Amino acid sequence: MSVTYGIDVLPENDPYIAIAETAMHGMSEATIPGRFLVDFIPLLKYVPAWMPGVDFQRKAKAWRDCTMQLVENPFAVVQQKLAKGEAMEPSFVSYCLGNMDSSGGDIDVQQRIIRDTAASLYEAGSDTTVSALNTFVLAMVCHPEVQRKAQTELDSVLPPGHLPDFSDEQALPYLSAIIKEVLRSIYPDPDTFNPDRFMKDGKLNPDIRDPSMAFGFGRRFCPGRHMAISSIWIAAASILTTFHLSKAVDNDGRVIEPSQEYLSGLIA
Repeated sequence: MSVTYGIDVLPENDPYIAIAETAMHGMSEATIPGRFLVDFIPLLKYVPAWMPGVDFQRKAKAWRDCTMQLVENPFAVVQQKLAKGEAMEPSFVSYCLGNMDSSGGDIDVQQRIIRDTAASLYEAGSDTTVSALNTFVLAMVCHPEVQRKAQTELDSVLPPGHLPDFSDEQALPYLSAIIKEVLRSIYPDPDTFNPDRFMKDGKLNPDIRDPSMAFGFGRRFCPGRHMAISSIWIAAASILTTFHLSKAVDNDGRVIEPSQEYLSGLIA
C-alpha cells in the first residue's frame, strides 16, 4: 500500500487491508475449477439472481463491489492529496500522475490506466507475499532447528541492537536459502523442509535451480518478482532478529500442534 499509493496502513482494522482481503478471497474462491454449478452449466449465468441455487451471482456482485472499492478508493485519496498540494510519501501512483503527458493523449484514459495498473500491482503483491510469509512462520514454528541456525547466522552478522537491511543479504546465505525453500515446489524430497538443499560449503549453491517457477514463465513472468523476494527476505530477517517463534500452548500448558494444511484456491 505504501509503495503503490504512499498510504500508511493502520496497525489493525485497516479499511484498505480489509477490502483487499475480501476481494482477494473472492478471486481465489471463484477461480477454483468447478466451485460453482455455472462452471458446468454456463446458461445459468442468465438466471435471475433471486432464484434459489444461483448464489454465485450474489457472491460475484459482492466480490465485484469490493474489487472496485479497492481499485478506486486509494487512488482517489492520492488524487485528492495531490490536488490539494498536501505532502505525501512518494509512490507509484503519485509518480505516474505527476508524469502524465498532457499534450499527447486523453488525460482520463491515462488516469484510468494508472488506476488499474496500481490496483493490479497492489492486488498481485498483497496476498501472495502474505501467503509466503505465512509459510515461513509455519516452517519456523515446526522446524525450530532451522530457526536456531538462521538466528545464529543473523547474530554473527548484525551488531547488537541492529535490525538487518539489504546490505547484509550477501552475508546471510542461510536465510536466503530459507526463502528459496519457502518458495520452491517440486524438488527432490519435496515434503521435507530443508533449506540446506540450496547450500554448499556454507554458501548458496549456484548449481541448484532457483525456485523462480513460483513467479511464472515466459511472457507472463511476474514483473514484481524482485520486489516480492526482497519484501519476503527483509520481513523474514526482521522477524528472526526480533522474535523467537514457537508452537502455541493451551490453557493447560499443552503444546498445540499446527495442522500444516493449506486451503485450496488460486493462492494457497
